[in-house]
Amino acid sequence: MLTPFQQRALDALDESPFFRDFFEDCMRWVSRTSVRKGEILFEKSQPSDAIFGIVSGQLKLYSDGADGRQISFGLVGPGELVGAIGIATGAPRHASVVALAHSELATLKRRDLEPLMERHPALREALAYASAESARQLSERIEDAAFLSIEARVEKALVDLARRFG
Repeated sequence: MLTPFQQRALDALDESPFFRDFFEDCMRWVSRTSVRKGEILFEKSQPSDAIFGIVSGQLKLYSDGADGRQISFGLVGPGELVGAIGIATGAPRHASVVALAHSELATLKRRDLEPLMERHPALREALAYASAESARQLSERIEDAAFLSIEARVEKALVDLARRFG
């Protein structure tokens, strides 16, 4: 029987290929992380020690420049993952993440994920897919910044936000 948090996590992450097919095995190792609005989940260059599935709330991925400017890589919400690239590659975090609203996350630590991937090789494929999807989205944002007018980028962003967050 699932706990109330596990049921919420299952409902939110049901479309995620990373969690969907391996939910039962993963749930034994998943912990709940809560972050308050304005709280930083992790910062760029920190070790990639966990992957997070957003159960509720909204997070922003960003990077601060040496000159004080900030670039936003995007927003993520329920059903989406954060931290897949670092877990897949073993590299440090490539961005910082801050909560834009109180957020509840299903957290899977690297130390628990490794044995799961040994037992379920398809889980490694799902992680690679999640990482590739993150890279694809980032590439699309870079292309948009280079080739679209500010008006077209704003319009595209509003359509995407409406589709994802209602």
